Amino acid sequence: MNGRSPASVPEDTRYAACGARLCQWRIRFRRPSSAGRGQSLITGVVGLAALDDGGVLDGVLPRELDRATLLLMQVTETKQVTDAAIARRSQIIQATIEAIADVGYQRASFVVIAKRAQISSTRLISYHFVDRGDLMAQVAAQVIGELGTAVQTRVRTADSPRDAVRGYVEANVEYMDSHRPRIRALTSLLFAGALRVPADQASAGVDALTAIITAGQRAGQFDDVDPGVAATIVQRTVEGVALQLRDHPDVDLTGHAQKLVRFFDAALTRPSSDLVSR
Repeated sequence: MNGRSPASVPEDTRYAACGARLCQWRIRFRRPSSAGRGQSLITGVVGLAALDDGGVLDGVLPRELDRATLLLMQVTETKQVTDAAIARRSQIIQATIEAIADVGYQRASFVVIAKRAQISSTRLISYHFVDRGDLMAQVAAQVIGELGTAVQTRVRTADSPRDAVRGYVEANVEYMDSHRPRIRALTSLLFAGALRVPADQASAGVDALTAIITAGQRAGQFDDVDPGVAATIVQRTVEGVALQLRDHPDVDLTGHAQKLVRFFDAALTRPSSDLVSR
């Protein structure tokens, strides 16, 4: 920050000339006490120019805050999320996925990510994400969200519970096969202890499969098995495909989904003799 703006140049004119917008942000910061004993945490409203990509270009401090030592920049309100900022976040997340898939979680530093994202400074990453943990959480959320959408789409178009289980297995394996860097990044987060998924999301797959298998039993399509146990086995098996890709990135998954479908179909489907007796 560079202190007050020149009196001869209105703030809004100066900011408009460089393609930025003037925002009033409430910021918490520390300043030396008048008695020279330590620092006190106070809150002030500061005029900042925000770039179109969400970065901060310049700032103007009120006269009484000019000598403040800004140690903590904690924005609490009025920052607008622009389309450009959303695009920048997406760009950084994509670069992070590629970096983790290529060099691993530990070596995927902000410097490496910034280079892959082709951005000028790691400060842009720090602007859009609270810290490294926040960025990694967003990476996981995006990959898991994409996978979930692909699976839900296939399951919802199924004509029966039996077809729904088939679609569930096929959609998981097909997504993993066609999005290998994303899956490698996700498993890298898992083994690094950096994969943070809410409990309800962690059990979403098993819960959905349990409901499908229960419906299949009621319809007479599936045998008398414990739905929760069967669902857990199916879920852990498709997760095993992701682990296989981690250890063997070039493994050929052609026909793998169909083989798993036949395996689980045989395990779950009620024997034809039982169907006849019913």
